[in-house]
Amino acid sequence: MRRMITCAVAALLTAVAANAAQTPLVHVSSIDLSLQFNSTTGYGGNPLSIAFDGTNAYVGGFNSTAAAANIGVVKVSNIFGGTAGFTPLLNTQFSSPATRGLDALAYQGGTPEGSLIMNHDSGAAATSFISRRKASDGSLVWNIANPQGQRPTAMAIDPLGDSGSAGVAFLAAGGGRRRLLSLATGATIFGGAAPDPLGGIINTSPDSGTTWRAMAFDDLGNVVVGNQAAYGYGVRNTNNQWKTLAGVVNLTTRSVLKNVATNNVGQGIVVLEDVGSDLLAMSGRAMTTFTDSLGGVTTVADTKVHIRKLDGSVTDLTQIVLNGDEDGIGAAWAGNIKNLAFGVDGRGRPVLVVVDYVGRRLDVYVPEPATLGLLGVSALLALVRGPARSRKE
Repeated sequence: MRRMITCAVAALLTAVAANAAQTPLVHVSSIDLSLQFNSTTGYGGNPLSIAFDGTNAYVGGFNSTAAAANIGVVKVSNIFGGTAGFTPLLNTQFSSPATRGLDALAYQGGTPEGSLIMNHDSGAAATSFISRRKASDGSLVWNIANPQGQRPTAMAIDPLGDSGSAGVAFLAAGGGRRRLLSLATGATIFGGAAPDPLGGIINTSPDSGTTWRAMAFDDLGNVVVGNQAAYGYGVRNTNNQWKTLAGVVNLTTRSVLKNVATNNVGQGIVVLEDVGSDLLAMSGRAMTTFTDSLGGVTTVADTKVHIRKLDGSVTDLTQIVLNGDEDGIGAAWAGNIKNLAFGVDGRGRPVLVVVDYVGRRLDVYVPEPATLGLLGVSALLALVRGPARSRKE
């Protein structure tokens, strides 16, 4: 019987491989956030940052007023359709300077409960912070003010950085190293200058600048970064080193060169895993063209989310943009400020979550069901091979 299952799975996997270049994403929900993020709620005038725990989304606010005001995090449940639920996390509220906000959020699972990491660049290192909170209610676990004497302009969970375990990675303007804090305590593990141990270099090749605006990791610890002029992708080489797609260590591949350099928030990027092949999804804020690492130029619209191969090219891809109005759900995005989060839900299904600043909304994408069903034969293969490696704990 086992041999019969194995043969059947092998045949199906052969069919999957023939069509595995890209699994299309479908739009399953568009959630209005305007009642949670406006000038009166105390969580921010607009939504800016996003994290995903496999079930719920967490949205961080931006103070879009001309004076200091409270901002914080709102937990959004039932995000895959139907009536969404909203839980403002009171313990996350703090006073933000004008036109500043929660630049990045990250979620890390664990026992007995998961953690929410908040990143605030106040415009001055002394009043910036990175903090770890309980995801259930936002209560404080630790807070690092003035982290390593820097303004943290991008932040994410590095799944391998702390000797093979997860740590809190961040980037600071003017430096080309991934800095790292202990997930447990917030203590420095890697910094950007002596006497701290030096963090791995993530500068893009060719060089494109060090005004960082986005960072994310996949499950294998490969990194994507965004700065004022480009998006880069780095292959994990060691716990504290990356290399380009061509194998050059201590650099990342400049996957996409933007035609306009812009030092602004809302330029998110993530790795799309398990969608046929690993791909990139990114904001196109203020852009009209992207140039990939092979020299190909693509015209882009800055209001959309763009899908690319790891080298930035689009050859053979059948879906290269998300508009916000696919499948009769929502309306096309009118603004160009977006951040992204990627994860898997309880069914092991890849999920892309997009937060749109201007439209004050949250959009959710999952793989096209028919293709996902075909790819789901890997679950049958697991019956033959035994338990699969889990994703982020």
